[in-house]
Amino acid sequence: MGIEPKKRIAVLFPAFNGGGGEAVAVWILQALHAHYDVTLISLTNQQLGSLDRMYGTRLVSAGIKLACPGPHFLAAALRFTFFHIAELPLLRQHMLMRQGRRLSERFDLLFSGSNEMEFGEPGLQYMHDPPRWATGSRCVQALTGYSEKRMGRNLSLVPSAWLSDHYQRAYGICPRVIPPPSRTEFPRQSWASRDGEFLCVARIAPAKRIEDAIEILRRVRALGHAVRMRIVTAGGKWLHEKKIQLLVRRHSSWVCVERNVSNDRYLRLLGSRRYGINAAPHEGFGISIAEMINAGCIPFIRGKGGQSEILEDCSEIHFNDLDEGVCRIVNILNTEALQKRILSSLSLQQGRFSRERFMKEIRNVVKEQLAARQNSREVQRKTRGYFQPNLN
Repeated sequence: MGIEPKKRIAVLFPAFNGGGGEAVAVWILQALHAHYDVTLISLTNQQLGSLDRMYGTRLVSAGIKLACPGPHFLAAALRFTFFHIAELPLLRQHMLMRQGRRLSERFDLLFSGSNEMEFGEPGLQYMHDPPRWATGSRCVQALTGYSEKRMGRNLSLVPSAWLSDHYQRAYGICPRVIPPPSRTEFPRQSWASRDGEFLCVARIAPAKRIEDAIEILRRVRALGHAVRMRIVTAGGKWLHEKKIQLLVRRHSSWVCVERNVSNDRYLRLLGSRRYGINAAPHEGFGISIAEMINAGCIPFIRGKGGQSEILEDCSEIHFNDLDEGVCRIVNILNTEALQKRILSSLSLQQGRFSRERFMKEIRNVVKEQLAARQNSREVQRKTRGYFQPNLN
C-alpha cells in the first residue's frame, strides 16, 4: 500500500502586526506543519522569516505554503494600511473569509486564527476579540452574505473562560478554552541582580492604556521611588502612536520605547527586569503577563478580564484603577518581605501555559475536527445512497 497523503489544512490570518493574536497564529502553524500539508492564507504576503525572528518559531524550513489574494503591490498596501493607519477589522475579515471560501475545495479543513469566520462548511476558529468585533452588525453581515448560524457550526476556541462566556451569551455556542502559548525559556537571574525597570509589553493601541501605565508610574515617582519604564512594542496606528510619543518625550528621563525586538532580545529583557505593568482593563488573555511570570518578574495587572485567569492567589498585584495601582506598586516596592512572598507564589505558576502544551492541544482539536468531518461525509454518502431511486 502507498503512503497516505497528508491532510490539507489552511490557516487563515489577515495581517501580522505584532501581538498576542499573531503569536497564537504562528504557533498553530508550528504545531501542524509536521503532521499536515499546511497553507497560510493571509492578505499581506507575510514573510515567514520575520515571524521566526519575532516569535522563535521555525517556519521558514517547515514547507508551509503561502496564499495571498491579488498582486504584490495590493498586499503591500494592505499591510501598510492595517499596521499604520487603521485595522479595518470588518473589511479584512470579510475579504479573508471570501478568499477562504473560494479556496475551500482545495483543503480538508479551514482554520481561522483570527476570530469568527464562516466558510460554508464546518471548520475551526480561534477567537481573540469580543463577539462581532471582526464581523460587524447584522446589516454588515447581510450585505456580505455572512451567516452566524453557519459560523456556529465551527469548533470554536478561545484563550480564556472570560471570553468564552462572552461568546456563549452572544451566539449560544460553547467555545473550548485553550490558553495561548507563552515563552518559558528565559535566562535565570537572581532578584538582587535584576534591573528595577518596569516593562510594558503591548501594541500601541487605545485598548492597551499605555498612557495609564505611564501615569501610574509618574505618581509612583512623585512619592519618592525613582522607577523607570520601557515600552516594548511592535508599534501601532499613527494617530495613537503620536499621542504616546508625546508622553514619552515629556518623560524621556525615565520612559523609553524599544520596537520590534527579536525573540532573543525579548528573552533577555524579561529575564533581567524585576517588574512589569499591564494597564488594559480587559484582555482576552495577556500572553506577556504569563511570560513575565515565567521570567521571574512581578507583573502588576489591571482589570478583571481574561488576564485575571493567569494568576492564582496574588491579589497584591491586581488593581482596578490608577489610584489602586499606585498603592499596590508603592506597597511592594517598600516591602522586601512582600516581594519575596509574591515571587514564591508566582514561581509555583511558572510554565502553566507552555508552547508544548498549546501545540499538543491544537493538534488534538484538529484531529478531532477532521474525524468529525470524515464521519459527517460518510453519513451524507450513505444517506444519498439510501434515497437514490432504483431506475432498473
